[in-house]
Formats: sequence, C-alpha cells, structure tokens
Amino acid sequence: MINTSLFANCLKEERKRLGLTQANAAELVGVNRETWGRYESGKIMPGTEVLIAFTYAGADANYLLTGNRSGVISTNVINEMQADGVLPGQIMQEVALGQTSVTTELTQREAALVDHFRNSSKEGQAALMSTGIALAQSKKSKDAA
Repeated sequence: MINTSLFANCLKEERKRLGLTQANAAELVGVNRETWGRYESGKIMPGTEVLIAFTYAGADANYLLTGNRSGVISTNVINEMQADGVLPGQIMQEVALGQTSVTTELTQREAALVDHFRNSSKEGQAALMSTGIALAQSKKSKDAA
C-alpha cells in the first residue's frame, strides 16, 4: 500500500523540480488546479492516466511511488528543451528514442565539484581533469583486480 503522505510530498517536490505551478501540472495531466492541489495535500490519489501523463512531463515515477530517485531528466535539460519549444510529452518521447540522455541529479558533493571546475582558470580546469582521469583509472584498475 502506498503511503499517501509520502506520495503527496514527492508529487509536490517533482512538480517543483520540473518548474511547474499547480496550474501547469494540472493542465499537463488533464485535471483542474483544485484536483491537483488535492493530490498534493494527500486528500485523493491520482489515477494511472494522470501518473503516466506526469511521467511523460519528466516526473520520476519511481520517486513518486517509493520516495527513491531513479534516473531522471535533469531540470536543466528540461528547461533547455522547453525553451527550444519542445513540449513535455516530446521530451519523454525523445528519451525513449535515445535522442536525449537521462541523467541522475547531482549530489551536493558532485555539484560542488562542478562549481569548483567552472570557477577555476583554464590551468586549474586542466589539473582537475587530469586528476579526475587518473583517479578514475586507478579505481577501475582496483575494481578489475
């Protein structure tokens, strides 16, 4: 049985991750804003058609149902595609066809590393890349042994 409180919280978090208002999300899945609000408050549960439509918009179905993240399209990719005029349903279709990659969200440590890289000089970026490559190769060698 699904924990409705967990589901409601995850639904709201996914909507926000996708940069949608309640009205936007409701329109995407074919319900009114009040109904969407009742989903997010845990008063009612959406049907499978609503969940499928929301996942086509980029929501992580595993996260909605279990609270555990799986591969999701990064928010930056979604925003870039929408800025290019790609509709949410098309985004998932492109993922299914392999035309857009699916990535997991970065952890805080990974995001910090990316931030350090972006804020480094060209020489610093080269040093970070060299170090990263060397450490990754070292780990691969140990894993293979």
